[in-house]
Amino acid sequence: MKLLMCLYCGDIFNLTHELKICHCGKSSGQYIDDLNAKIQGNCKAIGFSNTSFRKAYYLQKIEDEAQAKINKQICCEGQNFEAFFIPEYATSIKRIK
Repeated sequence: MKLLMCLYCGDIFNLTHELKICHCGKSSGQYIDDLNAKIQGNCKAIGFSNTSFRKAYYLQKIEDEAQAKINKQICCEGQNFEAFFIPEYATSIKRIK
């Protein structure tokens, strides 16, 4: 999964096959196939480790279900997953000028 963060307005949004534009209109991006994306503007691409994301999602689901059975308001940390800034030289991102 790829996200885009506009460095002007701070919007962070997921990329899809349809062009998406940030709130201020200065950054945009979209997938061009199932792996590669094109981006434009003063922005940074963010990637998720899909395996880490899925594992955290399922563990959090188990924790939420267990918490519902206990019926207590005990606050805890949610499950973490791995995310990273995609380097400018990555072949899966094409920056459009």
